[in-house]
Amino acid sequence: MPYQSGEIPEVGDHVKHVSTGRHGVVKHVQLNSHQRGEDLVGVEWDNGGVGVGLAYAMEFIFAPQTDEYAFVARCPFCDAQRGVSCSKAQAKRGEPIEVYAVQCDHHWTLTPEQSKKLLEVSQTIHT
Repeated sequence: MPYQSGEIPEVGDHVKHVSTGRHGVVKHVQLNSHQRGEDLVGVEWDNGGVGVGLAYAMEFIFAPQTDEYAFVARCPFCDAQRGVSCSKAQAKRGEPIEVYAVQCDHHWTLTPEQSKKLLEVSQTIHT
């Protein structure tokens, strides 16, 4: 299975761990590992710390090094947590933000109140 945000893991990807919020770089990938066909990744944390051995790719979202926040939000259409991203500038201004979840192919808008919460993001945004 790919990252929670839907992308197939590749060495060199910048990722964010869904539950801890830590960022890192993928150093090792095993696609379709184990009996369940899960993708595994080895990550080195951005703070230079030793990364996780091998972890399920679904524990991470793809977080490219851009002017974007990568976070997890509950999709209001399929009621599942999905990895999504949006512009940091929009979030800082507190604007409504259009988000897109690759995994389920749904679009929705975060309210200004929800977008302001992205400044503290290491939590799930409930829509």
